[in-house]
Amino acid sequence: MSSEYTKDCGCISNIKCEVENCIYHGQNNTCHAGHIEVKSSDAVSKDETLCSTFRLQG
Repeated sequence: MSSEYTKDCGCISNIKCEVENCIYHGQNNTCHAGHIEVKSSDAVSKDETLCSTFRLQG
């Protein structure tokens, strides 16, 4: 397994996420998704990008 993954959850390490209502949100604002996908083919700033991996807790 590559060093970019953690041994505990199989998620990508060092991804910060403050979206607390996402199912992948973890303790200390970490992302527990196995991959992330950011979309917006016309983005010219970070505010114009979208996290397509987001899934609402529910």
